[in-house]
Amino acid sequence: MLAASRWKKLAGLLLSVVFFGTGYVKADTQTNSYPLDFYTEIYPPSAYIKDDQLTGLSVETLRLVWQQLNITEPPIWVVPWARGYVQVQRDRHTVLFAMSRSTKREKQFKWVGPIFTAHYLLVSNNNKLDNNALKSASFALIRDDITEELLLQLGVKNLVESANMQQAEQMLASKRIDILAISASGLRDIFKQQPDKINQYKVVCKLASVGDYFAFNRNVPESVISKYQQAMMQLSSQIKQLRIKYKVDDTLNAHPYEFINPPNCSPQIG
Repeated sequence: MLAASRWKKLAGLLLSVVFFGTGYVKADTQTNSYPLDFYTEIYPPSAYIKDDQLTGLSVETLRLVWQQLNITEPPIWVVPWARGYVQVQRDRHTVLFAMSRSTKREKQFKWVGPIFTAHYLLVSNNNKLDNNALKSASFALIRDDITEELLLQLGVKNLVESANMQQAEQMLASKRIDILAISASGLRDIFKQQPDKINQYKVVCKLASVGDYFAFNRNVPESVISKYQQAMMQLSSQIKQLRIKYKVDDTLNAHPYEFINPPNCSPQIG
């Protein structure tokens, strides 16, 4: 059961989303007169709620870009990842972040970034699993997340989808599943919030390192993409400082705990 204070925060988040959706009409205030709706999920440190405000590395980066382009700050819609993933493919005026870029996704979207490099790991609940055990293990992940693509490439079949990382991590904590697929920065945030899990969760292996981007609907004009990308390049030094602030680095060396140099996941685990 969630504590009363936590329910209060969730209720506040829901109210803010309803408020953003009430009476909001796409305004002609954005670059090249092409209006955009921005979607994200709660996944620290990329995007999360602090003091009833949406913040995080990707959120702060986007706000810097808006300032650089003299764009009046529009709402950011907080939705489950799978819902945002469907929306950004359907609506030609949408952007979803932060999305890991892959060969499979390359032509489905237009890309601005990278915002940062995400390092994806497989984590167990105090179990050291060999390849034989992994073949029959169950894996928790976020629906339509890049980790699904990565695990399918390894031949993994027993995938258990969740709406968000909080739900997926709760399944690992309760041992309803054997393995959690999560980014290193996401795992670091869990350890920061719940230090008792530092000795409880064990990194099995590293799935991959992938750049995370702002993913635009593929019908957004190239002129808009170019302006956003140019702004990112002009802001490179500020964005680098944000990565330092949020302890997100291009290598795993920036991450504490025992997952500094985990072995790569074997293609035989499925």
